[in-house]
Amino acid sequence: MNRRLVSLAGAILLVAFAPGAAGAADPTEPCSGVADSLDGEEKAVVATTVAGTRTNGSEMVLYPGSRLSLTLCQADGEALRTAGGDLWDLGAHPAIANKSDGETHWTVTVDGADESAAFPALVRNQSQVVQGPSLRVQTGLRYDSQVTNGTLLFADGASRAAVERNESDFLAAMEAVGANTTTLNGTAIATGEPVDAGALERANETLSNITGATQAMTTRKQTTERLLYGQAASRIGNEDALTVIEAMNDEERAVRRDTRERLRAYAAAVDERRAALRDAARTNVLLGLVVGCLVGLVAGAVRPYLAYQEYDDFRATTSSGSYERQVVYAPVAVGLALVAIGIGLAAWTGALGVIA
Repeated sequence: MNRRLVSLAGAILLVAFAPGAAGAADPTEPCSGVADSLDGEEKAVVATTVAGTRTNGSEMVLYPGSRLSLTLCQADGEALRTAGGDLWDLGAHPAIANKSDGETHWTVTVDGADESAAFPALVRNQSQVVQGPSLRVQTGLRYDSQVTNGTLLFADGASRAAVERNESDFLAAMEAVGANTTTLNGTAIATGEPVDAGALERANETLSNITGATQAMTTRKQTTERLLYGQAASRIGNEDALTVIEAMNDEERAVRRDTRERLRAYAAAVDERRAALRDAARTNVLLGLVVGCLVGLVAGAVRPYLAYQEYDDFRATTSSGSYERQVVYAPVAVGLALVAIGIGLAAWTGALGVIA
């Protein structure tokens, strides 16, 4: 549907930029001045271009897509009617296409690269056709698209060079997107190994490269589209220009789809690695707290136990004696202080967030 709309738009623009199109469909007095060079039953083919230029003997160099009206003139100055091809007709040739009957002439479209034709030799059902132009199809400004390998034709070298340059940049940007997404996935896989301090920086740089290459790809595609729409609407426009536009859109969509899938895979790998690091840190911190509590418990119990032993031995020999509470308070205070220091260090290093 989109392609039909583009073709219709191109056709409208073609008519708008070719004011002589009506003349090509119905040439005015095509045989004027030709009869003087003919005798008896001799005839001449007269070609009239869209611009109204007439010729019955010189070589015509035209682009594919150009339109011509071909009239068979007689020695009496009259144009021989076609009668649907019964009185005179044009034979098939690779250089001409879309032949239509104008009753007094045939209207044809130039077609086929690297082709040439002599119009008098193509006349059918008539003899003694002694004059007529030859046609050579212009191929000097052809360009084989790097996207589709189809042949494009341009009216000037600047347009051809611009399309070639933008196509090259488009393909280079596509390759850059693919290469950087592959590199990014490699970075994600490497995160299963010991953490590299520069891994995050390299990953961020790769993500930036992907963004830049994607933007360049879209920009080059849009520029090429604009150039090719203009080419398709020109007097030498052809369907290959629209085919290239469609192919570039398909290529861009495929690259974006693949990039999204790879970025999702990278994000999943990073999340998995982050979860593993978080679990390992939580385990190590909790293990440290448990070991610290056990060591503190044992160390804190030593002094009260020794004091108790001394106190018990003393009571065995005397009925008087007292037990100082500071013997118990001191280890407890030291233990609480160490716990506070541990919590402070955990908060400063971010371990509390890991535990949470």
